[in-house]
This record gives sequence, structure tokens and C-alpha cells, in this order.
Amino acid sequence: MRTKRLAEGHGRTLAWLFELRGIADYGESRHVPGEQARQAIDAAGEFLGACRDLIAKKGLDLPE
Repeated sequence: MRTKRLAEGHGRTLAWLFELRGIADYGESRHVPGEQARQAIDAAGEFLGACRDLIAKKGLDLPE
């Protein structure tokens, strides 16, 4: 994100996903609601899509 190869929004998404992961792993008194989990799955898919596009733009192959 700092390299400007991915949109700034992806950096915020990645930070949010990391926070949710911490809640899911260690949040004894907090839990991730189902709707927020669905949003996280969608956001992760968008992030991975952007990474795939960047890799393809660089002319690199993704492993199967």
C-alpha cells in the first residue's frame, strides 16, 4: 500500500481483517458477528483479487 501498487483502501481492509482475526482468536468476551464475518470474507476476496491483478500485471504466474 505504501508503494502505491495497491489502493489505500486495501491497506485499511487488511488492518481491519487483522483486527477481526485477533478478536476471533483471542476475544474471550468479544465475538465477530455473522454479518461482519460475511463482510470480512467479501473484503478478503477483493483484496486477493487485487493481489492477483498486480501479480498478473507484473507478468508473473500464480501457482495452481
